[in-house]
Amino acid sequence: MPGVDAGETGPLGADARPLSARTSDEGQSETVAEAEAESEAKAVLPPFDPFSPLSFGSKEEGRLKVRLARLQFEAQERAQARQAEMDLRLEIRRLEIEAEKEVKLRQLELDTLKLTPTAAAQPARADVSFVAPVVDPSTTFDVSKHIALVPPFRETE
Repeated sequence: MPGVDAGETGPLGADARPLSARTSDEGQSETVAEAEAESEAKAVLPPFDPFSPLSFGSKEEGRLKVRLARLQFEAQERAQARQAEMDLRLEIRRLEIEAEKEVKLRQLELDTLKLTPTAAAQPARADVSFVAPVVDPSTTFDVSKHIALVPPFRETE
């Protein structure tokens, strides 16, 4: 700018030199500083600093950006809390169903044990009380006389 020394600053306190007049070291350091600031901003929401190099607009714009970021963060937290609650409810329900299944299986086992001893005991007593008569092998058995006692054959059985 005419009338402004290279070391002087403009009315806003910024360097009054044109971008082409700045050295490459200054441009690189600003780029590195901006990249570091952006990565830090992405990792954690810093408190609003009106004099930071990232604040381009007025204070109100910065406050709105911070408020928007906080609202988004709170919405994400609420969504994660809802998801965690749903996962917990599903896990509890799954465990309840599994417990009911275990109880029903145990009940069926007990019912089977109740039926099995009585059913097994009766044939055992019948086997003990039944004594096969001694049959003379010389007598012949005529099947045609007793065919009516044989039940009809079914292929479904």
